[in-house]
Amino acid sequence: MLIRPPLIFDTDVISCFAWVRRMDILEHLFSGNMKVLNEVAAELGYRKTPHLKQALDDSVSNSHMEIISLNPLSPETIDFARLIGLGTIGTGEAAAMAYVKYNGGTVSSNNMRDVLNYCIDNNLALLGTSGIIFDAINKGVLSLSEANAVWANMIRKGRKIHFPTATDVYNHYTTGVGTTRGVQKY
Repeated sequence: MLIRPPLIFDTDVISCFAWVRRMDILEHLFSGNMKVLNEVAAELGYRKTPHLKQALDDSVSNSHMEIISLNPLSPETIDFARLIGLGTIGTGEAAAMAYVKYNGGTVSSNNMRDVLNYCIDNNLALLGTSGIIFDAINKGVLSLSEANAVWANMIRKGRKIHFPTATDVYNHYTTGVGTTRGVQKY
């Protein structure tokens, strides 16, 4: 569930769904409440796989998501530059975190090493691919078997996600550690 809209994507989460050609999952759950920063759109556009950029373009042209920019000469841009200057955080993660810190919303990233502490320190909502898949199961967008097939396909495509199966994701959020994470769903 998207508790703090809009959902602001890092490249890795949107890539998980674009690689397996299942942007429909994101569109069904969050249509009209998704934003992609120019930095993330550029990362998708520079890849050698044109279907990633095409998936984003299709979602934007159908009004499911919007491409936005950081406001130049604003605190969000200063924070973005500071985060990039650390040398350990990617452009997409830095842009998403800085935007959400100053404008509200939910950071959507799988790269917990780069984003988790910043999100916790700044009380930012965080939703990764596992949380999205859990929501898709929970809301009837996907059956558990469909979710397992999507998850396995993401892994086959080289996506770095934190559980071996969607069943493990579901168990994590219903009976495991994920039950206590509040707005932090990774």
